[in-house]
Amino acid sequence: MDIKQPQSIDSQSIEEQFRNFLLSQMKNQGSSESKQLAWAQYMMDTSRQKKIVQDLLNYSGIDTINRHKALDIGCGLGSLLIELQAHFVQVCGIDINELYVEWSRKRAPNAEVVCGNAKKIPWSDESFDVVTSTDVFEHIDYDEQKIVASELMRVLKPGGYGIVIVPNRFQILDEHNKVLFGTWLPTVKREPYVKFFLKNNYYNQCWERTGSGWKHLFESQGFQVGIEPYYMKGWNFLKYALVIPPNRYKLYLKKM
Repeated sequence: MDIKQPQSIDSQSIEEQFRNFLLSQMKNQGSSESKQLAWAQYMMDTSRQKKIVQDLLNYSGIDTINRHKALDIGCGLGSLLIELQAHFVQVCGIDINELYVEWSRKRAPNAEVVCGNAKKIPWSDESFDVVTSTDVFEHIDYDEQKIVASELMRVLKPGGYGIVIVPNRFQILDEHNKVLFGTWLPTVKREPYVKFFLKNNYYNQCWERTGSGWKHLFESQGFQVGIEPYYMKGWNFLKYALVIPPNRYKLYLKKM
C-alpha cells in the first residue's frame, strides 16, 4: 500500500500565508487598504533585523563559525529569529503570545521557540552567547523590567553579548499611540492626555525610559553598557539635527 507523504511547504508559501495574516489583522482593526498593505510590507521587510544582527556581530566580534547559541527575548512573529539563523546554528526564542509563537515556529522552523513569560526564561544559567530583544522592554512595567533584565543576565554566558532596542521616553511622536509628545508626561497623567488625541479607542500603555534610564537599568544588573541613538526608518535625517531627540536607543550589553 502506498503511503502518501505530507506535502512540504516552501518558505515562499509560508511568507505568503504570513502576508495574508498581516493584512487580515489590520483589516480587523478597521485600517484602510493602503495602511494594510503598508503594514504588511513593513513587517515582511527584514532589512532592519539584518542590520541589528550585523551591528551585534560587529560590536561583539563573535566568530559565528564556532556555532554560538543565540536567544531572542520577545521574538514576536519571528523576523529576527530568521536573521539569527543565518549566523548561528542554535537559535532560540521566547514570546508570551501563543499566536506569535506559532508564526515564529512556521517562519523559523529550525529555531526552538517557547511560549512563556520572560520573567522566568526556561533555559539554564549561562546557556547563550548572544541575547537580543527588540521592542519588548517598554511593554512591561518598570518593576518587571528589572526582573527580565536580571533573567537576561542569568542566561547569558560570561563574556557574552546582548543587543536591546527600546524607545526614548522623550520621542517627539509616541510611536505606539501616534500622539505628539504622548510619552513625555508621567505615567499617571499620560493616559487621559493621549486618549484625548487618539484617532481610535485603543490606548497602548507603555513604560519608556530616557537613554540614561535604560542604561542605568542594565548597569544595575551588572552589564557593561554601550548606548547609541536609533532612528526609525524615515526619521534617519533627524540624527543630523542634534536638538531633536532620537526615537529609540540601541543598547549594547556585555556580561563581564
